[in-house]
Amino acid sequence: MRMWTDGSRVASVLWVLSIAIVPGIVEESLRHAILEATRSSPRRRQSGRARGELTTCSHRSRLHPDATLPANTSIWRRIEIAAAWLAAALASCAALLALACPYLGGNAPGLEGWPGFLIEVATSMWIHIGELSAITAVVALLRRLWWPAAALGVVALAALVPEYWPCSTPAADGAPCLRVAAANLSGDNADYAAMEASLRELDADVLVMPEFTTAWAEQLEKWFANDYPHRWLGAPSERHGYVEEGPRIAVWSRIPGVDDFEVRRVYGCQVRVTLRFCERAFALYAIHAWPPFPYRQYNGVRRERQQLLDWIRGETLPTIVAGDLNAAPGSPFVLRLRQCGLGLASEYVLGSAPVTWPMNDATMAPLRIAIDHVLYSGAFRAVGFDRVRANGSDHAPVLARLVWRQ
Repeated sequence: MRMWTDGSRVASVLWVLSIAIVPGIVEESLRHAILEATRSSPRRRQSGRARGELTTCSHRSRLHPDATLPANTSIWRRIEIAAAWLAAALASCAALLALACPYLGGNAPGLEGWPGFLIEVATSMWIHIGELSAITAVVALLRRLWWPAAALGVVALAALVPEYWPCSTPAADGAPCLRVAAANLSGDNADYAAMEASLRELDADVLVMPEFTTAWAEQLEKWFANDYPHRWLGAPSERHGYVEEGPRIAVWSRIPGVDDFEVRRVYGCQVRVTLRFCERAFALYAIHAWPPFPYRQYNGVRRERQQLLDWIRGETLPTIVAGDLNAAPGSPFVLRLRQCGLGLASEYVLGSAPVTWPMNDATMAPLRIAIDHVLYSGAFRAVGFDRVRANGSDHAPVLARLVWRQ
C-alpha cells in the first residue's frame, strides 16, 4: 500500500494523530485532577457513609464516562459531545464541497467568488480531511460517542479508501512507448547536480519544463547538448515583477514536431505543439497554470482556466496535457478536463495521484498534494507512471508512459 511507501502520507498521519491525541491527554489530565480534588475535599470525611457514596461515585466515573460525576466533570462531557458533533458537521460539509460541488457551474471550471474558492480548498485538502476525520473518529469511539464517530468514519472511508487501497492497472505489452515528463524546475532552485540526475533518470522523450529561466537554459544546454533536438520556448508571463529572463515554459522533445506552435498567455504561459510519434500526429499542451490561492487571485485564475478549457475543447488531434496545473485531481478544473475526454495517467496506472508539491520543505510534508499531472485523450493508453526523485525543486517530476491504442 502506498500509505507506507509515501513518506509524506506517513508524516500526515503522525501530524494529525498528534493533533487528535494531545487535546485528549490534556482533557483526561484535567478530569483526573478534578476527581483527585473531589476525593481530597474535607466533606468526604464527614461520615463513613458519605465516604462510601463518594468512593462509589468516583469508581463509577472511572468505569463509565456517562456515570454520575461531579458537576465540573459533566461539563467536560458536554464539551466532548459538542466538539464531536461539530467535527462531524465540518467533515460532512467538507465532503459535500469536495465530492458534489465540483460538478456545479456547468462548463466553467468552478463557481465564482467564495463558494468556488471553498470548493477549491476542499478538493485540494480532501485526503488530509479524510485523515483528520479518521483520527477524530477513533478518538470519538474511545470516548463512546458512537454517532459522531460513525459520521466521521463515513467521511474518512470516502476519502481514504480510494487513496490508500487503489485499483491499479497492469502494464501493457511491448508496444512502442512514449515517455512524457513534467518537471517544474523552480526558478530559484540552484541544486544543479540533483536536477541533472533527476532529468537523466526521467529519460523522457518529451520534457515539459515550467519555470524555465535563462539560467536553467544554460545548464540544460550543457547537459543535453546532443539530445532533445526539437525545442520550443514560451514567452514569460506578463505580470508585474516578471522580466524577459523570468520563468516561462519550455518543451524539449526527441520526437519531431510538425511546425505547429502556439502560445497562450493569461496569468501564465501555455504552449501547444504538434508532435509526431510512430507516424501519427498528436497535440501536446504544456501547461503552467497559476494557483487559485489566496482568494484575491482566485477569480483571475478561474478566467485563465476557462480560456484553457476552451482552447483544449477545440482540439481535433489526439491530445496530451502535461505540466504544473496547480489543481488537485478532484478540483473542478481537472474534472472539466476529464469531461473533455482526458484521463489522468497517474490514476489509471496507480489508482491515485502521488503528491508532488511542496517537496523541498520537510515541515510541509503533511500538507503535500498532487498538482503536477499528465492527461491524455482516448487515442492513447497509459501503461506506466512514476514520480521521480527529489531534485531541489519544490515540485517532484512525474513521468507517464503512453502507447497508441490499436
